[in-house]
Amino acid sequence: MLEHDLVRKQQSERMLREHGIPMDPGLKYVEDFQFRSPQEVARRALVLHALLGVIFYHRPLDVVEWVREEGLWEELTPREKEIFQIPLIEDEGERVWKLRRMQSNRITWRMEALWALLWSLGKIETLGWPSGQSNAEQVGNAVPQLGESTESFIENAEFRPLSEIADQADLMFRLFHGLQKAREENSEAPAGVEPFTVDEWHLALQWICHDWEWAETTG
Repeated sequence: MLEHDLVRKQQSERMLREHGIPMDPGLKYVEDFQFRSPQEVARRALVLHALLGVIFYHRPLDVVEWVREEGLWEELTPREKEIFQIPLIEDEGERVWKLRRMQSNRITWRMEALWALLWSLGKIETLGWPSGQSNAEQVGNAVPQLGESTESFIENAEFRPLSEIADQADLMFRLFHGLQKAREENSEAPAGVEPFTVDEWHLALQWICHDWEWAETTG
């Protein structure tokens, strides 16, 4: 382990101790960072923004059309495509029922993955601590609005310092596994931590740093 990797590990463990999170000092983290491009991260952020729009916006078909117009349709995962197909259902009752069901689905926590992606691009100033849900208004102000061109947002995307992203990826990795260990031992989640937020930040940061596949939700 290189010196800066050891310092990062110690920094993460110190923060976990301060929050009373159980941890494994022997837990190894992949230090071979292979960052995706900022443009790829920007496109994924836009997809998640649109996904939440399909679920919550009062005119979801407009969101679907916007994604097609902006050339983002092929960025969707199979599960996401299923959701984007709901506004196309001809039967109004079925369409409305399915969209309402989606509003309480696990996938709505993708807002937290979106928060982490936007933070990595410097669109959100501070990632914060995963104690609850992120500020939806800040997210909305950080991305193009429905109907606007996404070209500039994608082409001009830049990462904040990569060392900051790597630090948070390491921290979320250790926090994620700490919560997983607590679940395995049938222990309650530590106070002041929202497990779903941890899951989403962990996914987003590992996807950025290590070329992971984007994981589908089970909901």
